[in-house]
Amino acid sequence: MLALQLFAQAPTVKQLQESAMALMQQGDFTNAMVALEKAKAQEPQNLEVLKNISFCYFLQREFAQAIDAGKIAIEHPNADQQSFQILGMSYKAIADYAAANKVYKRALKKFPDGGVIYSEYGESLLQENKKEEAIAAWEKGISYKSPLIGPLPSIGSPKVLITRPTTPSPTLIEAI
Repeated sequence: MLALQLFAQAPTVKQLQESAMALMQQGDFTNAMVALEKAKAQEPQNLEVLKNISFCYFLQREFAQAIDAGKIAIEHPNADQQSFQILGMSYKAIADYAAANKVYKRALKKFPDGGVIYSEYGESLLQENKKEEAIAAWEKGISYKSPLIGPLPSIGSPKVLITRPTTPSPTLIEAI
């Protein structure tokens, strides 16, 4: 009977995820990771858990671990755009733009209408001083409907953002 009571009190994966997200927002990454590892122990193939582990490492600036976790997430059969985005951002954080670009290109094969991925890819290309390719990626990304906010507003030409000397490393998010 005691075992049933203990089992009934164990937090669900969803509860652990919610707890981890709240802890991450508070900057308590250590305890967030504890909650995420407990969730992963319950459901090792849960994509949301895998992504959040990678993102938690990213927020801690533990980029090698973020990359390792992100590689697992993008191999998941249901890997989504965010899975690729987190991995690409982790590579960009260590200035491995070639690896980030490989991730983004792979994501775009799977999600050819991935506006957010085009934005991230454009930013990575710009860091490699590939301005024309970056502009093309941004323009293509702008043309796609965002699942969160609908069609992206027209911001004019991304060329204006790149050539303006006071604009540091523009991204689609800054442009909006």
